[in-house]
Amino acid sequence: MNNNTDIKRIVLADHERLFRDGLKLVLAELPGLSVVGEADNGPAAAEVVKRTQADILLSEMDLPYWNGAVLTRQVRKASPSTAVLLLTRNTRENLVLEAIEAGASGVIVKDATLNELRDAIQTSLTGKKVYLHKSLPATLVRTSSRDEGPAAESRFDTLSPREREVLKLLVLGNRNQDVAELLGISVKTVEIHRARIMEKLHLHRLAHLVHYSIEKGLIDAPKGTPSIHMPFTPRRGRPAGSRNKATLDRQKPSSGKAVKGDAARALKIA
Repeated sequence: MNNNTDIKRIVLADHERLFRDGLKLVLAELPGLSVVGEADNGPAAAEVVKRTQADILLSEMDLPYWNGAVLTRQVRKASPSTAVLLLTRNTRENLVLEAIEAGASGVIVKDATLNELRDAIQTSLTGKKVYLHKSLPATLVRTSSRDEGPAAESRFDTLSPREREVLKLLVLGNRNQDVAELLGISVKTVEIHRARIMEKLHLHRLAHLVHYSIEKGLIDAPKGTPSIHMPFTPRRGRPAGSRNKATLDRQKPSSGKAVKGDAARALKIA
């Protein structure tokens, strides 16, 4: 891959230690690479990359705490020069597309061959194009060039003033019905705005909208939350009884007024 004077530093991230150990054995067969750190969840991966300033992060796409898109954005913030190559068993087009649009250097399936992994690493390190494994949907080939389509930063500008209001209210924890009452519109209209917002931003889950809104400064992360750690309970190993604050608020008899009050103040500030 490279001569011995040009060793590329690599960080491994996967929630399973055994898989990480296996990756290290596989990478030992590829000259020019040195594993300088590893992690078992998203925030930890970003911290290791920030500390080591690694050349490339080879990570599971669906880590605890963060999905591939959020992981990529946080890693690129922590170390802009670090390439992000994602490993996945899930070839759903929307998940892969979100990761690529967030800045991932490539996506490769976990049952790829050693030669394919080598090619993916080489392509990711050059940064000239996005590596997409041949088993991924053919429609994703167009994403190999990041010159196509609006940049993530400019997508927000495509939102109408009303869509921005709806977005802020939703990410503050309001239900569709709450948003409808606050804005004096029907629930059906809120649902239409919500669908259009997700389509324009290329985000397909409410959690992704919240992450995006925090990064854009539309809402604040909870106090005491580390700047590199998003305030969400991991999908794996959720502690018994743990809940998202917005969920708890909605279950309280008086929560509707509290949530709406916060939302109204946010709209006045915006």
